[in-house]
Amino acid sequence: MKRFAKLDKNNKVIEIIIANNKTWCEKNLGGIWIEDLQAKAGLNYEYSATLKNFIPPKPYDSWLLDEDTCQWNAPVPMPTDGKYYSWNEELGDWEEVDE
Repeated sequence: MKRFAKLDKNNKVIEIIIANNKTWCEKNLGGIWIEDLQAKAGLNYEYSATLKNFIPPKPYDSWLLDEDTCQWNAPVPMPTDGKYYSWNEELGDWEEVDE
């Protein structure tokens, strides 16, 4: 069995199922189906035909897509000093938070 994601007209994932093959999905359920080879798709993810991968929803307007990993990254790297941080979109930077 394989994992398939159904796409809407904007290439957003609207359903995920386990099935034998893509043809079965299209014939019995209709719509556009993409095999999720890496089991990365989630609801509201977008499928990029160019990158041949699923991209999660963008968490903040300022974040940038890493096309190699298909993950969103903050424009400023998170500090690695062992403290806890949260992204502050207004400041465009990380803010330290209490544990």
